[in-house]
Amino acid sequence: MKEKSNENLFCWEQVLKTNRLFRVTHAFADDSSTDGLLPLYALFSSVEQVCSEIGDEDVARKKLDWWREECLLKDMASSNHPVIRKLCSSGAASKIKKRNISQLLDGAESRLDASPPADLEALQTICESIIRPQLELEISVCSGADQLAEKFSAGSSQSGLLQLIRESAAREGQGGYWWIPLNLLARHGLTRADLADTAATESVRGLFSEILGAGQKWGTESVSKYEKSLTGLKRMRHLAVLHGLYKKKLERLDGQKPQQFAQELNRLRFMDLFEAWKVARFVNRL
Repeated sequence: MKEKSNENLFCWEQVLKTNRLFRVTHAFADDSSTDGLLPLYALFSSVEQVCSEIGDEDVARKKLDWWREECLLKDMASSNHPVIRKLCSSGAASKIKKRNISQLLDGAESRLDASPPADLEALQTICESIIRPQLELEISVCSGADQLAEKFSAGSSQSGLLQLIRESAAREGQGGYWWIPLNLLARHGLTRADLADTAATESVRGLFSEILGAGQKWGTESVSKYEKSLTGLKRMRHLAVLHGLYKKKLERLDGQKPQQFAQELNRLRFMDLFEAWKVARFVNRL
């Protein structure tokens, strides 16, 4: 019992390093999914931290190779890592597809030395590619929700954008804003180095406002527009709640200095709880 308790504690510590909103969304998850979602999100967080906290690219690649070996090449049940042990003990490991884990790790590695997108459309494609394997892994854990992957595609773009912002905030001064579209830099008369300037000129705020505004539009296909006859939506209620909260986060970031982004993303506001309750209440009515 103590070993399982330690695994849970470790998983919570990992998740909250990158996604404090999980405290809220986990509370709305279907009872049959809560045990498996915790280590899955801990895995997501662990991989994200490789991109955001390890400045040496070679070290980061070796870390991702370690995860590949533990999750793809070995029997996961033989691992001593608490996140993988919890994935196994919760039953999540037997449900998830290894190709999705491979896509998750390959995507993280591609961001270590990625080329900047040409425009907002290309940025949205990057954002979707970041979240897609996470989404499919999550749906695998939530039994009976397999048909919902396409329904959450709009929200996945927002999730990917916020993950890029989190990674950039953690890599302040280390070229973290590689993903800013080239045409926007040119239009606002900025270089990538200008984005880390603590003065945060009006041009910098205008550039981020344009990106955040686009991100909010990516999520217009909200849960309220899903067909009421769609089966399985209640099993993904927590994901609907997460997308609702992410939309609010994008709205709050607009107008702030880039140096304030990390603080806002790590804050849990009372209004976040109210927004979560509104979305969950709608889903429960379906």
